[in-house]
Amino acid sequence: MVAVHPRTLRIYEEEGLICPARTPTNIRLYSENDIRRVTWIRHLTQNLGVNLAGVRVLFELEERLGMRILERLCTQKEPSRDA
Repeated sequence: MVAVHPRTLRIYEEEGLICPARTPTNIRLYSENDIRRVTWIRHLTQNLGVNLAGVRVLFELEERLGMRILERLCTQKEPSRDA
């Protein structure tokens, strides 16, 4: 659905960036919020060069401030690498 390797999803879960629900047989169930977070994580890490620790900080800031920081970052242009 988001074209992410299952191992990558497990890493995101281990890092506390997503928290999918589990069935009684331990199958992961991803919510719309989890999918949105994975999309943001991929954009931040691949396009903006943010590491997973930085992603965690951004998620925490967004929660504490109640602002849509990630939506703004995801709609920004990619930084120029010509410098």
